[in-house]
Amino acid sequence: MFAYLLLQQTKLKSNVLVLEDQSMTGNFKRNDFGICSGAGSSIAVTKRMSLGLSYRCNAGLKALNLYKLDNNGQVKTMSHTFSFFLDYFLFRW
Repeated sequence: MFAYLLLQQTKLKSNVLVLEDQSMTGNFKRNDFGICSGAGSSIAVTKRMSLGLSYRCNAGLKALNLYKLDNNGQVKTMSHTFSFFLDYFLFRW
């Protein structure tokens, strides 16, 4: 996996006004690399349709922070994705 940060923006809002809207992109390194893993399964409902469920984990291997953090902390990416999907095949190979 390779990722490139385009924009990191922070917005703080109240019920009526936007209190703060600032770019945080300069606080982070812009490129990242990591590993991906996952599993999934699908069940045929008809000849052309299937239902499925999948899980994916993306783990960044590189520290993204440009500045020192308390206790030598690091900012790394980590995401978990669960997907439920319905596939419809227009044609079969």
